[in-house]
Amino acid sequence: MKVLLIGPINSLSGYGARTRALYSDLVSLDVIPDLQITNWGNTINFYTNFPTDGLSEEYDYIFYVGMLTETPLFPKGTVYYVTAGIETDTMYDFNLQLGSKILTSSEHSSNLIKVENSVLPERIEIHYEKTTIHYEKIRRILISGAWIGGSQIGEDRKNIPLSIKTAIEMISQAPNPEIYELWIHTSMGTYSELERTHIANLISHFN
Repeated sequence: MKVLLIGPINSLSGYGARTRALYSDLVSLDVIPDLQITNWGNTINFYTNFPTDGLSEEYDYIFYVGMLTETPLFPKGTVYYVTAGIETDTMYDFNLQLGSKILTSSEHSSNLIKVENSVLPERIEIHYEKTTIHYEKIRRILISGAWIGGSQIGEDRKNIPLSIKTAIEMISQAPNPEIYELWIHTSMGTYSELERTHIANLISHFN
């Protein structure tokens, strides 16, 4: 059996986690898939130019991990389109070829997709390193996640602005606010200097 797995396996996004989970599951079944690595954050250009001719004849199964609204159309064959959790309340229209199957990551996502689909089991990735913790008087608060949207509260679907606002209010009300540091680890997916400047400007709105 020949299997092709297409997805951002090196990404720390939900799609990256889902790609790694699928790879692990296939290997556990003694199936070593061919791997086509995509770059998360630069998907539209990749999907538009992805060569699909001949793939359905070469592979028995194709797993494609990505957004349903940004997927190439495979001419035929058994194709599984795999999406991470959909966090909005609206699903945009998408077109998939007849006979394809959709695998998603939550009941919420499943209900938004108006065609037949299956929900994959929950998976948890744990990354850790052995380290020694040294007690310091400084208290550091870390906010981590993708920043998608504006700087106003409620505009960002991952609630990064709300998290910043909550942390600032908590620190300001603490009896010793001077011992706190607020660290923010975020991106908008392009990882560019322009993005860095834009995010710094959004954060400055909270000063």
